[in-house]
Amino acid sequence: MKRYAYLACVAASMAIMAGCGGSSGGGGSDSSGGSGGNGPGTKPDPVKHVFAASDGVNDVQLWITDGTETGTSMVKKINATGGSDPEGFVRLGDHWFFAADDGNNGTELWKTDGTEAGTVMVKDIYPNGSSNPEQLVVAGNTLYFVARDPDFDYTLYKSDGSAENTTRIVDLRPLASDYIESLMAFGSNVYFRAPTADGPGLWMSDGTANGTKRLTDTTGMQPIHPKRFTIFKDSLFFVASDFSRGSELWKLDGETPEIVKDLVGGYGFSSDPQGLTVVGDTLFFSADGAGGRELYKSDGEAAGTVRVKDIYDEVYANGTVASSSPNKLYALDNTLYFSAVSANSGTELWKSDGTEAGTVLVKSIANNLIGSHPEELFQVGGNLLFTAHDGTTRDLWISDGTEAGTLKVMNTTLDNSPSVVVPLQYQKNTLLTVAGGDVLLVVRGGSGIELWKTNGTAAGTAIVRDINEGTGDGLSFP
Repeated sequence: MKRYAYLACVAASMAIMAGCGGSSGGGGSDSSGGSGGNGPGTKPDPVKHVFAASDGVNDVQLWITDGTETGTSMVKKINATGGSDPEGFVRLGDHWFFAADDGNNGTELWKTDGTEAGTVMVKDIYPNGSSNPEQLVVAGNTLYFVARDPDFDYTLYKSDGSAENTTRIVDLRPLASDYIESLMAFGSNVYFRAPTADGPGLWMSDGTANGTKRLTDTTGMQPIHPKRFTIFKDSLFFVASDFSRGSELWKLDGETPEIVKDLVGGYGFSSDPQGLTVVGDTLFFSADGAGGRELYKSDGEAAGTVRVKDIYDEVYANGTVASSSPNKLYALDNTLYFSAVSANSGTELWKSDGTEAGTVLVKSIANNLIGSHPEELFQVGGNLLFTAHDGTTRDLWISDGTEAGTLKVMNTTLDNSPSVVVPLQYQKNTLLTVAGGDVLLVVRGGSGIELWKTNGTAAGTAIVRDINEGTGDGLSFP
């Protein structure tokens, strides 16, 4: 039986950053998956990227591409009897690090320089079992990740790429799993959510046991359930609650967390900021306030944290306030793009410069009350690419931010799934480019789900290689 590749990507090169957290899909690190980003010391290869794929003969193995058919090949058959299922790729120095199963040692930490000889297991952390490394991030010159050890404990590890220096940093809860989530690199430290006596709290680590600690505010209280970590103005912003407020916007000043603003007021009531996305000196997000869930912005201070516009300004007959529900927030140059619901156009593409007057509908693509439901926003050059449903099919579109300049790139008549075109990325805030600036994609086409690339034109959007020849899937959507 053919097994489908899990698309775990890749090392980012020429990373197109929309602030940390500015991305298609809502921005900000949330639960697991190592979405902390490339830290200092990360050196993405400007040409090649590794990924997981299956050619139909070999199960899911490690592959590499330079964006050409001849330059796309399997690096190594790590598991001789099945799929090695490599995932969680991150770049440190001259190597990509990832988790893989060689069929003998379970799922452990591996590294590759892109060659067969240079693809090796770093360390068997859990002999006779699987350590299942996850949430791989780079801070400074150190790789951090969460893994399981022989004590049956998932906790925080670090590595410099050698077996002897791949070690557990600290056991936060002896004899129990630490349940570390939302691991994110910021400067030379990592930040994460982990259990405390009062609930999941905010922690930081500098890679030492003594430097791994829970962070509390000036009164000794801690933010509960911190999530959606986003770097803005050299500070770490996130969403959390405490014992007097619901889920609101917070920031970390040094080692002291503080709330930015309580938008709704009172415990049990939450504005629940989502999609934290940085555009220049502005942090955008959606929040649930008096006018429903709408677009908000912040300059990092309480006075500058305000609603941008009530896009769907309507109250239903039953008294319920309508919401535009901004989603898919994405930063491109000095403009925020996002999808939103309005009374006359359904869910369509919008843009904002941070002012009420400058927050406008880009184009009504579907031209009905349902809308085109834009998905997978990303950029090529100075233009925005995304998928949208025009009422007949879901296709790839391009926009320069104007109605006239928002056009269909190519027709995709296979089905109406949102997952027809997805940028190849290992993080939500990076794209992978190859020589010439083409962006790598995963596309469901006539050859199944395969590796493609685009320069934003129909002629320049093409399959890189039919990895699983015929109609079989070489890759899968994340």
